[in-house]
Amino acid sequence: MSIKLLSTHPHIQNALRSSLHASFPIAHATLRPPTAHEIATTQNHYLDACIEECIRCAAPTSLPARTATCDAVVLGHVIPKGTRVAFCSNGAGVFAPAHAIPDSLRSASYLKAGGGKTGVWDKEGMTDFEPGRWLVRDAATGRQVFDVHAGPHLQFGLGVRGCFGRKMGYLELRIAIVLAVWELEFIRPPEQYNGWKRVEGLTRTPEQAYVRLGPAPRQ
Repeated sequence: MSIKLLSTHPHIQNALRSSLHASFPIAHATLRPPTAHEIATTQNHYLDACIEECIRCAAPTSLPARTATCDAVVLGHVIPKGTRVAFCSNGAGVFAPAHAIPDSLRSASYLKAGGGKTGVWDKEGMTDFEPGRWLVRDAATGRQVFDVHAGPHLQFGLGVRGCFGRKMGYLELRIAIVLAVWELEFIRPPEQYNGWKRVEGLTRTPEQAYVRLGPAPRQ
């Protein structure tokens, strides 16, 4: 689905490819793809933003869930121990404006911290594929840098109970996207093959996610 998103947004695909060429100048100059070690150890803020936005928009996990390990009260609602709580990964706060929650229902720790650690997306364009939403301006350097807390998504869960395979998943996706974008151009297919149908289950599986392939343009 990440490749599908890039194929329908060629300006983002081109910007990512240019950013990768700048990050791996030796590989670009010698007409070779970067190695896995180079990819894993080289920082590229725009690549990180594209990966995060691909995960947010593709939403491969439709209903992440957790089981309460003790009795709890969340926003005024009693959650008994053992209750399975599911979260809608493409609902309010992620693809639609967040629900207004009065401070009287917030926990003391939340209020003491001055709010959550994660930012809030602008209401306009929440459903758009826009990696730039993950970039913020660094006050010290003036550069645009990746901020994992720029806004919410729930694909790997959060906190100490987040997915233990998260780092491996990001590394695999990072290597795959870099090599794919480096070598290939992803072109939007004819409209009859340009659907976004998915099968909903434990995860979301693309049913119709076609792209056309061509050699990546050399700059």
